[in-house]
Amino acid sequence: MLTQSLTLATLITLAACTGVGRDGQLERAGMQATPLIPAMSRHLDSVAATPAMLQQDPPDHAQRVHQLMAAMHADLMRIGVPSDPAYEALADSTVSDLKAMERASGAEYDRLAAAHIEHVRRLMAAYESKTGQRR
Repeated sequence: MLTQSLTLATLITLAACTGVGRDGQLERAGMQATPLIPAMSRHLDSVAATPAMLQQDPPDHAQRVHQLMAAMHADLMRIGVPSDPAYEALADSTVSDLKAMERASGAEYDRLAAAHIEHVRRLMAAYESKTGQRR
């Protein structure tokens, strides 16, 4: 009986945290990464136009990326979305890009920065797909 009560309480709590929005998409309360994505998209647009911006303040960019990735990971764990090898590989590539960019310069840096920007965009799109969100 206690187990059934706990199960029911858990289901009620989960139901309170999710709902269906006007467009039929699931809305999830307390998503940490969702409000960070538009700002990151604008930031990526800026650095795509001027890759040297990343060289001017690499710690700021790295901090933004790590904060977004941590928020996405927390959201996915909280709502019970299992990880998959493709997502993990993309996340690993995104972090590896930052390390490679620290050692690069010139055309090599520009190539790595472009690849990194694409990795971050793909990671955000994968997160949105996994959480049922649309841009």
